[in-house]
Amino acid sequence: YPGGYALARLGIDVTGRSTLLRKNYRNTQQILQTAHAMMRDVSLDDMETNDGFPPEPEYSVRQGDRPLLRGFASPEAELQWITGEITRLRGLNFQPGDFTFLYRHSWPYQDLLKKVFPGVVEITKEPGSYFGNSLKHTTFHSSKGLE
Repeated sequence: YPGGYALARLGIDVTGRSTLLRKNYRNTQQILQTAHAMMRDVSLDDMETNDGFPPEPEYSVRQGDRPLLRGFASPEAELQWITGEITRLRGLNFQPGDFTFLYRHSWPYQDLLKKVFPGVVEITKEPGSYFGNSLKHTTFHSSKGLE
């Protein structure tokens, strides 16, 4: 929600008329478990639960590998690692269009990506920007719904 609000705070009572969706079709079970482990102790203001903490995800219909989590000293170090991973995966027949960089904020990644990968394409609302065989980049927010 752009405003970060809870329906109860707006005077809208949804008790008995709402459903918490527990079946996930977008992510794998492993991604759900990792995300929940990272957020389980974070109270969220927009949760309609009594304690404000995200509920444990019940399950996903999809399975996959556990996410690879890394920490880096700088955006430059992060891109250096990413470059190595892309090189490794290209050796396994992945194409440039198989990769999309997602980041929380455009700065400094947008400029760094253009230096490291001169042909990188920014994903916009134009359909042509997210198809094709080029490396792509966008923010987490802009990527919602592009699965």
